[in-house]
Amino acid sequence: MASRGSRVRCIERTGPLGHRPHASSGCGRTTAGGITGKQITVTLPEHSTAIFVEAGTVSDHTPTHNPTTLIRVHYDVGWGNSIAIRGNAYPFTWNAGRGAHTVSDDVWEYRTERISEGQAFEVKALINDETWQTGGNVTVTGGSTIDIYPTF
Repeated sequence: MASRGSRVRCIERTGPLGHRPHASSGCGRTTAGGITGKQITVTLPEHSTAIFVEAGTVSDHTPTHNPTTLIRVHYDVGWGNSIAIRGNAYPFTWNAGRGAHTVSDDVWEYRTERISEGQAFEVKALINDETWQTGGNVTVTGGSTIDIYPTF
């Protein structure tokens, strides 16, 4: 909890994972985190100001760079509908879908760098995060691109 007079800000960073902003001494406390891993919370004492800039990789942590896993779902869901993906490996869960982005009338994409290269996991596509694709789960390998042609 911030003390009286201190200011707390949450900043969404655009830098790569594993990089932390550099703070000069006495500028307060920074904590990395958030769902994207790119958010920081900054607490500054009253009447303090700090400027944060990218300072490169922190010496005690060399970031890992997972390759992009791309899941493409080929299905025309019709105007006003969307495709969501659920699965058994973070950032997916079986409880709530992650929204895919439309790239054409019948192609939806979801990209993630959160899954390690070579890690096997399972997914399913849903229309409007409600109607499940039929059949078994689709096995995907981290770092790969997979094209799914579901039926509903």
